[in-house]
This record gives sequence, C-alpha cells and structure tokens, in this order.
Amino acid sequence: GELRDVTVMFTDIRGFTELTEKTEAQDMVRMLNEYFEIIVDVIFEHEGTVDKFMGDAVMALWGTPVEVPDAPRKALEAAVNIQKAMEAFNNLRSIDGLPPIYTGIGIDSGEAVCGYMGSTKTMSFTVVGDCVNTASRLCSKASAGQTLVSTLAYERGGSSVAGVQQEPLNLKGITQAVANWSIEGMLQPEEP
Repeated sequence: GELRDVTVMFTDIRGFTELTEKTEAQDMVRMLNEYFEIIVDVIFEHEGTVDKFMGDAVMALWGTPVEVPDAPRKALEAAVNIQKAMEAFNNLRSIDGLPPIYTGIGIDSGEAVCGYMGSTKTMSFTVVGDCVNTASRLCSKASAGQTLVSTLAYERGGSSVAGVQQEPLNLKGITQAVANWSIEGMLQPEEP
C-alpha cells in the first residue's frame, strides 16, 4: 500500500430496511440499479472513483488511484449534485406512485493507505485509514437528504459550497468528537 492524501465519500439510502419490507425483490433490484446509476454518474462527472458498493451504500474516492486536482472541492460539489439528482429522481418516482428515496452522505479528507488488499485468491483496490472511518460514520449520522462533511474536508474544498457548522459529533469508534458541516448547496458566483 501507498500513503496518499484522499477524500472519501459514503452514501447510504435512509430507511432502506423498511423499504425492502414493502417492495418486491425484483423491484428493489431495479430501484437500486437506477439509484446507483445516478450516484455513479455524478461521481464520475466530478472525477471520483467508485471504490465499492455495499448493499445500498456506495464508497467513492478522490485522489486515488488517480490524482485529482482540488479533490475535496470536487467531492463536495459531487455531494450537492447527488442530492439534486435524487430530488429529480424522486419527482419521477412520485409520478409513478412510488415512495421517495433519500440518501445520507458523509465526506472526510486525510491520509490513507491505498492499494490492493485481500487474499492471494482475490484482491481489490481500496483505501484504509481514519478518514475512511470518519466518512463512513458521518454518513451514518446524516439524515435523509443531508451531507455531513468533516471540518478538514470543508476547509479544503468548501469554497464553492454553502455549509452550516454543526455541533461536534461523537462517532462510534472515534475517540474525539468530530467537528463537521452540513452542506446546503452551491454558492452563487459573485457578480463581476
């Protein structure tokens, strides 16, 4: 593995377990594939890499395996655009009489070990480090349609997004409370 500075994003559907109880398995797979298509398209548009799918969750990276200039900003803008895309997706779902799908997002930046991990029989590229854990835990605390970002990621990339500082969060497995911001949308460019 190689130590690199990365930005990590986790997304996760809110109320997924309840949703699966009310939805036929084939309809759930169709909905998940539509959801993943939206998420992945936005991540790719902002030069991110999808690390893995975990049930209804997506883990994405900026800064590895390919270096991305201004990675934290691109990750934050991707999060804003994911939430916008979910609003449009839900408008279409409502026309078909289907319930809305909401996602929570967590983002952190920092050093992580990047490389291929696994066994001699199967390996996958991934990252491991505190920023991965923090992003995952922030995602678990984000409410429906909310993006929570560590202060470090916000300070590195928040120049184009509007955020509201939140109370520090006590996150499972992390000893100190984590300062964080809730991303509200894109900042309007100033008039010349």
